[in-house]
Amino acid sequence: PTNEEEKAGRIVEATRSIVWESQPSEFAALLREQCLIRRWQPRMNVIGMPNRQQQAFLCLGRPPAEGFYITRYFDSQARSSVGPLYGVGHLHRAVEILTRYFRLRDCSQKTPMQLSDQLQLFDLEQRAGCVRHELGNCLAPCISGCSKASYEEQVVRAEQFLKGNPGDIETYFLNSIEKASQGQHYEHASRLLADLKIIRWLSRRLAQFDRARNSEQSIYMVQSIHGGWIWYVLRSGGVVGSIAAPTNSTEWKESTQRIADWSTATPDVGSRILEPEDTLGLVTSWLQKQKKSSDSVSHKLVRRSELPHDWKNAKLWLRSLIPSLSPKQSA
Repeated sequence: PTNEEEKAGRIVEATRSIVWESQPSEFAALLREQCLIRRWQPRMNVIGMPNRQQQAFLCLGRPPAEGFYITRYFDSQARSSVGPLYGVGHLHRAVEILTRYFRLRDCSQKTPMQLSDQLQLFDLEQRAGCVRHELGNCLAPCISGCSKASYEEQVVRAEQFLKGNPGDIETYFLNSIEKASQGQHYEHASRLLADLKIIRWLSRRLAQFDRARNSEQSIYMVQSIHGGWIWYVLRSGGVVGSIAAPTNSTEWKESTQRIADWSTATPDVGSRILEPEDTLGLVTSWLQKQKKSSDSVSHKLVRRSELPHDWKNAKLWLRSLIPSLSPKQSA
């Protein structure tokens, strides 16, 4: 038997009972499955487990000479902090590559910084604590190797990269690989190619975060197997709540108010809002899959700003959006 068959056999062997829980749609079933996996953390599940893959945040900060570093949690003191990211091994490698590319420091915070435009009482010879400056991949702010302005310029470039603007970093690596290959330095070219793969891996995730941050709050309408519709409220790329589609003026008013409450950065305690990061990956992969699907009748994605303010216009809007839908008249 294959490994997959062996795993299936182990699951059956460890099973004591089966609980069948129906869901209104495939999308709802995926959300529920992820919720249960995160709640109970079954030992045979890998995908969706919060602790099987350690999350981390990629940060830029720690003045006076900022640099890249990794934390387990969001760092509010950092100049820029993105995440959560999974794949800590790749992430540590990315920090090394980015630090070298942007020529930023990677030394201890205990190492004193001495920028070239800082006045010194005595003109003493300074020596770097590492060879990175001699190799040309560090500006050496510790030995007056650069001014504050020139170091800040590199920090700004690094910050733009974390915001999803890769610049010419891929071009740099491609040119370096070609140059190394032409010089028959094949081992060096191989290492550069491995570095490029890490950068592309990170760039894809940073671009995903950038799209999620800049995307307007949306309503994802999904038709249930019973014919009704469920609205999933998306914010920052993930699901923050769900409601049944309103069918009268009272329900419309309540639904729009609840959606507005979910839109706030700091919702009221007890509003049962979900964390968008928990479902960001699931929603992204699902929507990409639906783009390739020919079924555009059973699901609709609309911007929150498109929602009409009153029920009278909402009925017309819903009928134009979903021809098969016939909302009930309000009493």
